[in-house]
Amino acid sequence: MNWWYRISLIWLVGSVLLLLAYFTRWIPYWQAGAYGGLVILCSLLAFLLNGLDKWQSRRSGRRVPERWLHALELAGGWPGAFFAQELFRHKTFKPSYRRLFWLMILVHILLLGIALYYSQIQASPRQPVAVSSRQGVPSSVRHGVVG
Repeated sequence: MNWWYRISLIWLVGSVLLLLAYFTRWIPYWQAGAYGGLVILCSLLAFLLNGLDKWQSRRSGRRVPERWLHALELAGGWPGAFFAQELFRHKTFKPSYRRLFWLMILVHILLLGIALYYSQIQASPRQPVAVSSRQGVPSSVRHGVVG
């Protein structure tokens, strides 16, 4: 088992766990659940479309455009595309496709990192406001201090 197989499997399992954690309310952020669902859905579609493309190539039928496959990989379906390429032995020797495939993985991970970085900046802690439990009015307002 090569290391890309392991990484793809871990990424898929992690996505399933993110989705489950969101639905069981272990993670309160909807973005985590949405990302997990996106990776699962795009991986499934990429797997199926790679299989369809392989089937169509064998029978000289209408092929799936490579830009669709790359779009799914960029959106998060690269683990499914990787498994399909390994299972169906499809697009494994076409250098131009392989270069774009690895580029889509890199860009996807970079975009995810940027999104996580900026979500941390926006989620920086704010100054807490002391609230009186009796009246529900901030203590600074209750004592006449305005600041």
